[in-house]
Amino acid sequence: MGSELRGSRTCHSPKYQHGDPVPEKELASGLMRREQYLADPSRVQTRGGFSLLDLKRYVDGRGYQGIGFGQLQFQDLVKHAHLSIEPE
Repeated sequence: MGSELRGSRTCHSPKYQHGDPVPEKELASGLMRREQYLADPSRVQTRGGFSLLDLKRYVDGRGYQGIGFGQLQFQDLVKHAHLSIEPE
């Protein structure tokens, strides 16, 4: 699937870290509720999925704190792997 992010990976963190199981269908519906996507659903397909900012907004909306990491080196990713969402 290239760099497309899969919903199951995003659902994994709330379920196992917070005891909050999120079905993939609920996740996809939540992400699609953005005005831009409601107005033009093909944007998601054109972009090849949702952005990490979309995912951050989704988890923030569920009451969690989505944290973005920028300009990391590979070793930083290894160190913070338990906090990451990665492409499949």
